[in-house]
Amino acid sequence: MSSQQISATVTAVVAVLGGGVAGLSVAAALSHRVPVVVMEREDVLSMHSSGRSVALYDPTYGPPVMRALTSASYATYTDSSRQSPAWTSPLGSLYVATSEQANSLAELMKRSGNDEFAVRHLKPDELRCMVPALKSDLFVGAAYQAAALSIDTAAVLDFYRRTILQNGGRILLSSAPISIEQGGGRWKLRTSEHLVVCETILNASGAWADEVARQLSVPTIGIEPRKRTAAMCTVDRLDMVANAPFVFDIDERWYFRREPGGIIVSPADESPTAPCDAQADEYDVAVAIDNVEKATVLSIKRVVRSWAGLRSFAPDHELVTGRDPAIPGIAWHVGLGGFGFQTAPAAAELCAGLILDGAVPSRLAAYGITVDAVTVSRLRPSIAA
Repeated sequence: MSSQQISATVTAVVAVLGGGVAGLSVAAALSHRVPVVVMEREDVLSMHSSGRSVALYDPTYGPPVMRALTSASYATYTDSSRQSPAWTSPLGSLYVATSEQANSLAELMKRSGNDEFAVRHLKPDELRCMVPALKSDLFVGAAYQAAALSIDTAAVLDFYRRTILQNGGRILLSSAPISIEQGGGRWKLRTSEHLVVCETILNASGAWADEVARQLSVPTIGIEPRKRTAAMCTVDRLDMVANAPFVFDIDERWYFRREPGGIIVSPADESPTAPCDAQADEYDVAVAIDNVEKATVLSIKRVVRSWAGLRSFAPDHELVTGRDPAIPGIAWHVGLGGFGFQTAPAAAELCAGLILDGAVPSRLAAYGITVDAVTVSRLRPSIAA
């Protein structure tokens, strides 16, 4: 493609590949200090995983680094003075356990600790009072997380988008790179309409992370997309879940959450798949309905709509973020595994700090987050050596 065919040249310090919550949040954090451009392959932002989230903030949920980043994001999510509209509303989460799951309940209680995000153990009679719809005789107890919140994902995404633009950044849609070149300490990414010139490329491509890595001639890291299904349903006794928190099977085999006019149900599936526009499978929806009906006295009347999203995992299920020590000019922010929204404020702060300062911000270090825990080098020890 000749330069005459390119309608515009965009220059930035960092080009972010991916316009979901991962890419937008980091681009917003970076934009306070350096010029950024977000390049999204689709014609809208947040089309895939970020646009299909069940919008939960829960510091109990996820592996260790994800939980630490979630805890570190709490102040941002609850600071209503900085948000209009407010990003979150109270919800609570409940992890229910049968007798066969008593060990899982004990492990969660032990892991919870005694800080502000500690869970509370509920006995069956307390469980019955909190969620009358549950068949409390099936469960030996539950763990309740009072700090869990419902996230207004549209408001969060719009805030990051506006921040990028207000700080002089660019957002390019339908902008998958056609060719990528490197030379003289700069990257050149050509799309059908733009030539993007930058110092650093940040791979925030979610399920497409390894595909993008191959295009960059960078070793892949084994990011695995997995499909998760959900469905909005009407029920016969909505009054019995009117004030219910987000309810999980403690081993995450199903969940449901109340919504105006019904409940969202999921089989909490994690089906490996290629990167794609994921669609709900009727069988998975049926499994979700069956599991919820077995655990409650509710009867599902109608499936209003169903959908699926991709949750993308690194081999150790933890975040991969920051500069690639082995490859100058490349950085990563991938492997969020369905925790993208609940970790977004702190994870973006972490990635920006690692890219621009080469260190974990002191605020986040206080939560026990280290470079070794999130660097891509942990997944490629032979390269790191």
